[in-house]
Amino acid sequence: MDEVRSPRRILEDEGRTLGRYILGEGPAMFILEKYVQAHAAGVVEPPGGADSFDRLVVEVAQGGHGLTRFADSYCALFRRGGLLRRKLSLLVALLESVAPTDAAVDRVTAPGRTRTFLDAAFRAAAFAVLAAFSIPVFGPAHLALRRRSGGRA
Repeated sequence: MDEVRSPRRILEDEGRTLGRYILGEGPAMFILEKYVQAHAAGVVEPPGGADSFDRLVVEVAQGGHGLTRFADSYCALFRRGGLLRRKLSLLVALLESVAPTDAAVDRVTAPGRTRTFLDAAFRAAAFAVLAAFSIPVFGPAHLALRRRSGGRA
């Protein structure tokens, strides 16, 4: 039998998944509590509310770290102000405001110019590959939902 999860539990699980995408590990319960409170206060939804495509992308991202990266690569190019990017921005803000995750968010990952350049080049290449695969997956859904909603998606 399928488990029925409360909206709060869904947001906590979502926060854990997005936290693993950002940090490599799930955030503390305090951060998840603040994440849920921000949603309850209505500060996460885009102006005019989230549309069908936003909901679809967030649902895909909830599937795990890899799917979050995949969905975010599309949204970074074509849906910068969408719901997924807003949720990620909120979580980054929460994570960087509390120890010990503040150090992990602000950590320099590649000391030295050469390592910094190589790290940036690797990340850019990885993003390009993910974006190349995410466009044919999310693009048609984005266009179809936009047409169905009269241009809003």
